[in-house]
Amino acid sequence: MEGRSLAETSTWAFSAVFAVLIAVSVLIEHASQIATR
Repeated sequence: MEGRSLAETSTWAFSAVFAVLIAVSVLIEHASQIATR
C-alpha cells in the first residue's frame, strides 16, 4: 500500500510540475508579445 501511495504521489507531483511548466511558458510567451508591442 505504501508503494501504491508513493506512485500516486509521484504521478500527482509530475502532473503538477507539468501543468506549472505549461502555465509559465504560456505566461512568458504572452508577456513577451505584450512587451514587443
